[in-house]
Amino acid sequence: MKKTAVVLLILLVTLSVTGCSKKESAAGGSASGDQRTDITLWLGNWWEEKAPGMIADFNAANPKWNLKIDLLPIAGYFDNAAVAILSGSPPDVFDLVSTNLPSFANRNLLTDLTDSVGSKLNGDDFIKAIWDASHYNGRLYGMPSRGSGIAYYYNKDLFDKAGVPYPKENWTHLDMLDAAKKITIPGVQYGIGIAADPSDISNVFNSFSPFLWSLKGDFLSADEKKCLMDTPESIAGITFWTEFYTKWHVAPEGSVNFTTARDLVPLFDQGKVALIPYGISGIDIFSKNADLRWGVAQSPNGELNSGGWMLVVPTTAAHPDGGADFCLWYAKPENQYKHASVEPSVKAAWDMGPPWNDPNRKAYMTAASIGRPGIMTPAWPDALKIIVTELQNVLTGRKTPTQAGQDMVRQIDPLL
Repeated sequence: MKKTAVVLLILLVTLSVTGCSKKESAAGGSASGDQRTDITLWLGNWWEEKAPGMIADFNAANPKWNLKIDLLPIAGYFDNAAVAILSGSPPDVFDLVSTNLPSFANRNLLTDLTDSVGSKLNGDDFIKAIWDASHYNGRLYGMPSRGSGIAYYYNKDLFDKAGVPYPKENWTHLDMLDAAKKITIPGVQYGIGIAADPSDISNVFNSFSPFLWSLKGDFLSADEKKCLMDTPESIAGITFWTEFYTKWHVAPEGSVNFTTARDLVPLFDQGKVALIPYGISGIDIFSKNADLRWGVAQSPNGELNSGGWMLVVPTTAAHPDGGADFCLWYAKPENQYKHASVEPSVKAAWDMGPPWNDPNRKAYMTAASIGRPGIMTPAWPDALKIIVTELQNVLTGRKTPTQAGQDMVRQIDPLL
């Protein structure tokens, strides 16, 4: 009996303290006593610099809500989000990469925002690929927060020393190979960087897919019901990309275990690799190196993947209306211009001033606008893991391109 009384006493004290905490939080810490309801936003930790200003501006414009932001590392981000939704303790809104939207929506983890958000937006205001990727089965499940494309950084000094002209607007995959051959000095410098480590799966896709598409191959059929990686065109794409490493040796030794951020970016910054595919964040990185002369070029043949991120509201969110209000607030060009951590998704934000109207940054808006939209089958994340694993098998000599392509189909078709 004494133990029971002690437990009840502890429980009552805990509830009392918790209740006080919630009340103070709801007030937003405001001396005026304005009553607000807390809503929580999950973002990647690369938003750290922008988060305080975002909180201040959103709360000033929305007196009903008190925005709180949790910044999370990318490792485990999506798994943690799914677990939180299923357990009934998710944030009210969070940022989701476009390639994961189909699997989340298919599992009924996301709120349909067609009426609450989509009906109040004009799709033409957004970069088309990410607007399209925010839909699943014709319904809007995400408000585009970032429109992304991949371009190539090139080292002007390495091109000049090899007597190779800089990449032009209409350059091809064969032009790239020719330049890489002329620039490469084995053990000293290399013409191109490729990343193939399975831990960097999205960047492996960004590196490989332009060459697959340039050779008229493709990952899946138009209805996304059949894997096409065993067609002659797709085998040619696998062959071309892997031969940068296996035949021509114009990619650094060890590339099979490289990631873009950990390995290719430092090698480019050190002047040891002449070309790397990378996102817009490279501009800030490479601009700090006064000795590095670089430029930005579109992907060869104009072939690239385009996608981005979007704000989504979990089905078990405590305040879905607060999540929707944040989506609508961040859809405004002036808010994306001011607060975007990487790239805006709204086209007008790119023309409002620096840094987005810088020509090198605008090249990424072009890339995002011309790139192919994301693959929308819920099976795609698992299929992509298989593709990357089989590409590694070719790079390490365990399989031929034909064998890898056939094994991709054998494993992926049952998933579709």
